[in-house]
Amino acid sequence: MITNASAAVHRSWHILCGGRESPPADEKAVLGELEEQVLLWMGDASYTSEVFHVPFHSASLARGFFVTPGCSEVFPLLDADVARAKELWRRRSKAPQAADEHAQDSKQPQQLFFNLLPPELQVSVHHLVASLHSLLQMADAAEDIFTVGSFSRLVGEQLEAWQPARARRKAVSAAAASGGGGGGGNKVSLVLVDRTLDLAGPTSAAAETVLGRLRASLPAMPGQTSDSAVPMAGLWELPEGQDQVPPGCLRRSSHLRKEGEEDLEELLTEDEDQLRKTYYNKLAKAAGVEENESASLDDLSEIVTRFSKDEEAIFGNLDTLTRAKALLRSRSAQEEKRLGRMSDAADKFAKAWAKSPKEGRGFLVQLSKLVRERRDRGLTLEDLVVLVSHCYSLMPPEEEFYPEDEDRLQSALSEAIVRDFGKGSSSLGPTLSAMTSEAEEVDEIVAYRVVKRLFQKLDSVRKARSVLKGYHSLMEDRSYVGLLRRLLEDIYAEDRREVPDLEHRAGTGLGGLLKSGIGLFGVSVARTHPRENPALWLYVVGGVTADEVRAARAIVEERSGAEAADRMVVGGTRLLSPREVVQSLFVKDPLLQAGTEED
Repeated sequence: MITNASAAVHRSWHILCGGRESPPADEKAVLGELEEQVLLWMGDASYTSEVFHVPFHSASLARGFFVTPGCSEVFPLLDADVARAKELWRRRSKAPQAADEHAQDSKQPQQLFFNLLPPELQVSVHHLVASLHSLLQMADAAEDIFTVGSFSRLVGEQLEAWQPARARRKAVSAAAASGGGGGGGNKVSLVLVDRTLDLAGPTSAAAETVLGRLRASLPAMPGQTSDSAVPMAGLWELPEGQDQVPPGCLRRSSHLRKEGEEDLEELLTEDEDQLRKTYYNKLAKAAGVEENESASLDDLSEIVTRFSKDEEAIFGNLDTLTRAKALLRSRSAQEEKRLGRMSDAADKFAKAWAKSPKEGRGFLVQLSKLVRERRDRGLTLEDLVVLVSHCYSLMPPEEEFYPEDEDRLQSALSEAIVRDFGKGSSSLGPTLSAMTSEAEEVDEIVAYRVVKRLFQKLDSVRKARSVLKGYHSLMEDRSYVGLLRRLLEDIYAEDRREVPDLEHRAGTGLGGLLKSGIGLFGVSVARTHPRENPALWLYVVGGVTADEVRAARAIVEERSGAEAADRMVVGGTRLLSPREVVQSLFVKDPLLQAGTEED
């Protein structure tokens, strides 16, 4: 058996979740205990069990872009989650509620501390920290840690204090100093950002990259966090008694990639017209027909049909056929209508808010109308949950929608849930299906409770940026501008300005005091800037979108040149789609992490 969790993470699990005060710290002893547990599970101690630790934490999806699948369920906590975490901590510790917390203003953001987190989430944070440490270790790098958001601050604090990480940073700095580098070495600015500070981008239907559109159009591949399921019906001749074709995936077979080519690079960087032409000509060459430099969607559909039921030809061109089918599906009339309606509604909200706060606060009337007319407009309840989430994230945190309009929207959604429940999960969508899964029947009371849960979380989404100064609003010139875009524009500004919401984890001791911007005897000194190091890693806790990755690369290249863009790496816990965002918000419990058990 292979585990990608280090001995330190297993030890954390034993202490926090297993109730052991002093589990072994040595990796050999930890893995030895795991081997014994495997034998007990197998039911025969005479068998042989071997467990190996291999730090395979990341998957590279494109040049300068990686995800950490083992930490895909980690999602930053919102105010509502922090309040629950505090209540759970009080129950575990049997501590009375502090008098000042009784009087705390509900409109003020909840403070987040590591020891308040449930044990399962603490272990997940340790696993994320260990993953980042392993990646930096493979790069032989020492990092300066910068954070935006309370959960990222917590992760940064744990990485700063993680003993293996401290030893690595010290060794890298010592090696650089002895080599005449003056202590520079492989220095990296690691910027950690909370996804929940900007959910408007990930819930947008207006994708600018092919990969972003495919992720918005296609269902998720079961068991995967960064891939989509491509319907392959119509290509295969089904055996008798079989009525379903296994889906294809966007990721390409490794033996078919060119040397140095990353898995999803072309879907991230190339435009749709170029890809359509490329796929058509590859399939035309295989089918023995003339290539077409101006192939249309109809041409691509026709050439794909030529391979139908020819098993040998399908397997010989499976990757190209799969991506061609994905492109055709994302541009079907149904998808064009669905995504177009969602994009239009989001644009109307942005323009309404830009016109006047009164117009923006009253926009829920339009969403209530969309709920009632959803079938005529080709929308599902899942689409509307995504759209409502987009509007609440884009809303300035100090503003609120009109309460009476919010009540009407809640009533419209409750009525829609009752009506669609009897039509099966395909009508409700995965989010609402999961939220009503424990109910045998969904009546008005059950639907009302589900909708109330939705809007309690949405209220926390709206207030997520209330603690920020420079990125309080995501609106500029009557349109949405993403937080990551604005953050990188500020970091790579020509004047190297101070970024107000970017906190530097300065460490402890005299060096940390100086780096924090406080000199000796209280004399102010310049704070450390992310561009003081030759490389920058931007990691989004909660996931990142394809559009954000391409935009990040373009911003850095435009402001600091191609060389700086090549030294910037973008990462995240997963590659997001709009559906996955609302699943993380409303279905998955961020306090109770899966995958932290010993198996």
